[in-house]
Amino acid sequence: AYANDNFVLKGKEEMGSYTFTGNQLPKTEGISTFAALIVITSLNNVEITGIKQVTGELDFQSTANVTLTSVSMPDLETVGKFTFKKTYTNSAFPKLTKVTEQLQININTTTPDLSGLDFKNLKSVNYLYLTTPTNNIITSLDGCFPALETVNRIQISYFKKLYDFSPFKEIADKMTESSQWTVRMCGPGTISLKDMQESETGDFTPGN
Repeated sequence: AYANDNFVLKGKEEMGSYTFTGNQLPKTEGISTFAALIVITSLNNVEITGIKQVTGELDFQSTANVTLTSVSMPDLETVGKFTFKKTYTNSAFPKLTKVTEQLQININTTTPDLSGLDFKNLKSVNYLYLTTPTNNIITSLDGCFPALETVNRIQISYFKKLYDFSPFKEIADKMTESSQWTVRMCGPGTISLKDMQESETGDFTPGN
């Protein structure tokens, strides 16, 4: 639906799958859940308020030659599958507590740290995947997921200066299958689940 400033999408509380395209995003009224939500926009910054749940896929895409720098859904509490197909600088999902399928975050090659990610209340993710085309700057995951308690599977790839995986130490210690944990092409190369569980801290910084 192409929307102008005055467009309000009114609906029942639970809606089906929607794709929003255009320069302006509609305001929603009376809707708290989408089955899936795809946003294709030429905006640099996207904020969608009022939506508490996307049961299936949530995706933000930019039209050609536009860089989407920030995405935010301040009221979202639960999402099924949220994959950053692009690399965003800022992502604010402060009320998100649960990802039932996959959270894939693509980080830009020039991003210096992960302070632009706001997932401060995220407690549970089925599959967490942190990746980058190749980032040679980020050294720490501290503070990125401060509330995280339960993850069934983790993959972290291509952070060449990242040696410290201690924020995930407690989660790794609860894992039982080697396939639940993948760290590759990071500072130490590959870190297996066994390596992680045998390490006192999960920090593999040389000299520690």
